[in-house]
Amino acid sequence: MIHIQSSTLSGGVAIGSAANAVLYPSHAVAVGICASFVSVIGHAWLSPKLEKRFKLFDTCGVHNLHGIPGILAGALYQLAGMGTALASAIVGGLITGLILQIRILNQVDDPDTTHGDINYYAQSEFNFLSKYERAREQELLERERLHEIY
Repeated sequence: MIHIQSSTLSGGVAIGSAANAVLYPSHAVAVGICASFVSVIGHAWLSPKLEKRFKLFDTCGVHNLHGIPGILAGALYQLAGMGTALASAIVGGLITGLILQIRILNQVDDPDTTHGDINYYAQSEFNFLSKYERAREQELLERERLHEIY
């Protein structure tokens, strides 16, 4: 009798662990079935092992009723969120790739026809690096000059 009572309540616990999510009846049934299986397996198999090996006695069945189904439901909702994020990233990447392959949007001039050098923009575009390199060269020249003097 305790298996039936605990499995019924564990479905409610598992659904309640994601109270802010919009769930449909089919979701509730699926989560309830999984939680009830986990609860019954916990009562029939896990509790006796915990009592025998670790001397942990769950007299009210709280571990199997609230603990394991709640952890299972939380992990499943995290997994569903991860799948949703991955799917949206893949779809967004595909859409971006398709947009970038449209010929009419690819209006960049060929560097060979405009300036004759592929690396024409390398130093002029990155002012910070070029200033740093110039300062470094001047410092090295100063050191060489000081070495020649002394």
